[in-house]
Amino acid sequence: MFSLLSSFTSLSDFTHLARCPKVLVRITIPKSDTELSLWLDNANQVGEPGEYIDDVLARYEHCSTKNSIEHDYVMLLLQAAEQGYDDAVDELWALADAEYFESQGLEQLNRDEMIAARAEFTAKKYQLAHKAALVGGEQSLERLIKGYQQLDPATGGQNYMKALGYADFALLTTQNNDFYRKAVWFKQWLSQRMNYDELVQAQVFTESLLIEAAHGSD
Repeated sequence: MFSLLSSFTSLSDFTHLARCPKVLVRITIPKSDTELSLWLDNANQVGEPGEYIDDVLARYEHCSTKNSIEHDYVMLLLQAAEQGYDDAVDELWALADAEYFESQGLEQLNRDEMIAARAEFTAKKYQLAHKAALVGGEQSLERLIKGYQQLDPATGGQNYMKALGYADFALLTTQNNDFYRKAVWFKQWLSQRMNYDELVQAQVFTESLLIEAAHGSD
């Protein structure tokens, strides 16, 4: 199957591309050369500042060069995240629910359907972060450590056990000193709020993560 990501020379290209539709929404970048010409005529007539016009031109050139206006950037984020790109997972977690629903044509769902779609999207983010974390995705690991302190998609409540399990996994696998120190802080904070049985369960969970990561690298 052809991968849309194959057209990018780097993940940086992809993440810039992913932001083009959001730019379009917020500062109304023209979608074609014809629209750009009309926009420039109007901007000059109303006396838009030169800096603003230059910014729009630069963004239009970037987005049109990458053909990003024609792409579904959420689909690209999901595809990149499925392939284990840590930056893509982090970008996906930062995506507002409203942007996701709009990109998927889900705006017309009723209340119950919207709740179900939001829960499915949340679970997908955790699943993709887990996949990236196992191969060293530090941003994904941090998302999971923080995320489980607020919500476990499987239960709807907090899960300090999993949060601590991922923090310990980070301590055992990262080579990044800054991230290591951050994981130490998370571990200390979480451990002070957990009982003995929960701490044991977290240790078992960490061991399962290490085994899963080892099998994935075989």
